[in-house]
Order: sequence, then structure tokens, then C-alpha cells
Amino acid sequence: MKNYILVFTGTGNSLHLANEISIHIDNVEILPIQAGIAIPTLKPAASIGIIFPVFFMDAPGLVKTYLSQLQIEANIDTYIYSVATCGRYPGNALASIRKILQSKDAGLNFAMPFIMPDSIPFPEFIKMQAKTRQQQESRYKEQFKRLIAAISARKHKKASPMLPPVTLIAHIRSKNVSNFDENFAVTDKCISCGICAKVCGANNITITNEGDYPQFNHNCAACMACFNYCPQDAISYKNHNQEWFQYNNPNLKLSRRLGFYEK
Repeated sequence: MKNYILVFTGTGNSLHLANEISIHIDNVEILPIQAGIAIPTLKPAASIGIIFPVFFMDAPGLVKTYLSQLQIEANIDTYIYSVATCGRYPGNALASIRKILQSKDAGLNFAMPFIMPDSIPFPEFIKMQAKTRQQQESRYKEQFKRLIAAISARKHKKASPMLPPVTLIAHIRSKNVSNFDENFAVTDKCISCGICAKVCGANNITITNEGDYPQFNHNCAACMACFNYCPQDAISYKNHNQEWFQYNNPNLKLSRRLGFYEK
């Protein structure tokens, strides 16, 4: 039977992790969690993985909307796992996925936060990132070994319960997230290459005519992919460019990242 892995990715961390899992599991199909596409019905499968980054101490709204609309023809033997990539703390992210799956009469068998370099460009994180990023990358192999062992053995591990204070903080921080793109501005360094639009899983960026600057359409997921992948330092965030702080997964080929979302 097929093994599905559903992925939402911004910096490429979650997609890289899915690619690595697919090397160790047979008959894998990696599907993008993306806005603006027809959401498939998943036929009975040996396993279903859900991998995504943590935003604002929760699963991204786009991920929760996608999963809420997803039709799963799971059987009693389908093993469902979820991995939340995060810089430090997964918040309520995995608990949110469990809740959505329960509403579909599908259980979450295994839940794991996976520490990877963060993409948050806020000033208070910059010094911390410089000190911890190398440590996070060195921890990758150890975490991945545990993850593959768990998936292969079909181990069970519950998601931590939702914590009301975290729920409140997540709600406040994610309020009006679709307008997060109001923080972005395009400078005259832009060459209209279209990379920002290609890496946007929210389908929030359009370039109408050749040579035009990208337009942000206020359906943002706050994944920061446009900011982090711009090769010209042409997208600024709150008047700061990528020289201030930029990250994308160094182990993921650019061609794989650019071709992941349907455009």
C-alpha cells in the first residue's frame, strides 16, 4: 500500500525532512499542502505523515484549513503521524492536528516536534540563532534516527494536550495573519525572476506582466519563504533586507523547492 506524506514548507526544512523520510520508506508519495489547489481524497494507505513548521505556537492556518477539508479513506491499519518542525517549542501545533483528525474519526498515532533552525527574522532572535543554529543542525541526525525508528516500528506517542495560555497567545499572534504581507516591500533590486511566487504555498504572490514587481494579495501564511529565497535581496521585511537575517534549508536543492508547489 502507498505511504503518503503531506507537507507544508516555507524555508524548506519540512520538505527536506519529508524527502529524507521517503528514502527509508517504500512507495512514498509526497503531496503539497497548498492553497488554491484541489484537495485530494486519500485512498486507504499504509501510513499518512503530516509535516509542517510551527507558526505563532500553532500549526499554520493554511495547514489546518487544508486538513479540515481533506477526505481520508483510512482503514483501521493506517498509521498516521505528524512532525512539527520548530526552532524551540511546538506550542499547540501537534495538538491542533490531533483535534482535526479526531473530527474525521482518524487518530493521530505518533506526534513529534523536530528541532530545526528557525526562520523568524525578529531582532530578539538573531543573537540566539547565531549561537543555536549549529547546535540544532548537529542534533538533526540524532532526532532523525529516533523519528525513522518510531515510524518504521509504528510506535505510538500522543501529542501534548492543548494548553489554554498557549492557545490564547497563539490566537493573538496569528490574528490577521493573512495581512502579514503588509510587512513586506519590494525594492528596486527586484529582477522579476518569480522565485517568490514559486515558493509561496499560500499562492499569495502574483506577477502580472513580465518585468512587473510581485504583488502581495493579503492571503499570507507568514511562512517568510519569499523573504528568505529572494536571490536579489529585493524583498524587505519591516524595512530590513535579508542581510539582516535570512535562512533556507542548505540541504534542499533549489530546483526541488521551486517545483514543489503547483503553479
